[in-house]
Amino acid sequence: MSASRTFHQPEISRPASADEWDRIVGACDHATVFHTRAWAEVTAATPNPAFAGRTGRARAWYIRFGDGAEAVLPSVAYTFVRRCFRYHQTGPGATYGGWIGNETFALDHETAAWNVLPWSNFELRRNPYGRRDVERITRRSVATYPDVTYTLDLRAGYDAIEADWRRRKAQVWINARRGEKNGIRVVEASSEAAWREFYALYEENSKRWTAPLLHPLASLLGLRTRLGDRAHLWLGLRGDRIVAGEVALVHRRHMAGLVRAALPEGYKANAPALVDVHTVRHYCERGLRWFDMDASGDNEGAIRHKLSFGATALDASLDVYRSRGYMLLRRLIVRRSATSVVDDTNPSPSSASPLPLASIRPSAASPTPPRLT
Repeated sequence: MSASRTFHQPEISRPASADEWDRIVGACDHATVFHTRAWAEVTAATPNPAFAGRTGRARAWYIRFGDGAEAVLPSVAYTFVRRCFRYHQTGPGATYGGWIGNETFALDHETAAWNVLPWSNFELRRNPYGRRDVERITRRSVATYPDVTYTLDLRAGYDAIEADWRRRKAQVWINARRGEKNGIRVVEASSEAAWREFYALYEENSKRWTAPLLHPLASLLGLRTRLGDRAHLWLGLRGDRIVAGEVALVHRRHMAGLVRAALPEGYKANAPALVDVHTVRHYCERGLRWFDMDASGDNEGAIRHKLSFGATALDASLDVYRSRGYMLLRRLIVRRSATSVVDDTNPSPSSASPLPLASIRPSAASPTPPRLT
């Protein structure tokens, strides 16, 4: 066997231990909080509306090569039809997935890792902070759903970002100044009571959505407990009253805005913009690189708002991989259901079938609220 072929054969390929998962993700600069075991376990325990309210199990695959390169592929696994079929979400909860490796884990290693992965049915939401190499997966995807996330690069530092806002007369900067004049102040909350109070505001905002809440209270409190000082709740106060807020999750050099909400009073007082500017300053000072504002679907107002920050659209498309047996059984079950209609070009969640008909994703027919709403 040639040396190059030996290089491409992993020494170890098996389910990851908790220690391997934590160690590799904890040391990787292009990992996000959505690759952590804490996120997967909290997400797995939350009923998934895309899978008829099922809960899952946090799972990761571990691979190691002879030259010391190693990686994990985090996921949440769901089982169906008396556990005959298993379906993995790598990027659980409509977030980022993909292999997370150590410093020596290169593109050739990742190609080999995909070749030996034993999962037949899974979906991969591309990690915009990793390599753009999903086309190197040798198996054919059933479908790809294009999507982007909007991210502000913080490497220039806050002073440079603010100077750019001033030069362009960016709306976020103008609104933040108005928020200051309206008496809004921004604080970081630490108590569970404050998280609960913010959640009540989040629930009130969610009444305009047609899809279920992605983040129940138990999920947010679970993340607060598991992530500790990496889970932040920023509040915009008018006097002592919460009028706006945002939950932000940090992992290494990446900040992800998870949920945000505001009262009508807060919007009128420009509290959300002041919270945004305050958090950009805070994470610049902490030395983070990425200020992730999430996808916006086809919401043109949200897109304009994020672009006014100077954010860049990065690829976060969803690729779906399913085995032939899975697809055949899925079609059989749907045909037997008098109430199910399948459209493989625009799938939607359905509780009529014990197999998942699709993952959570925005669509014109049934919009799913993004992390930042």
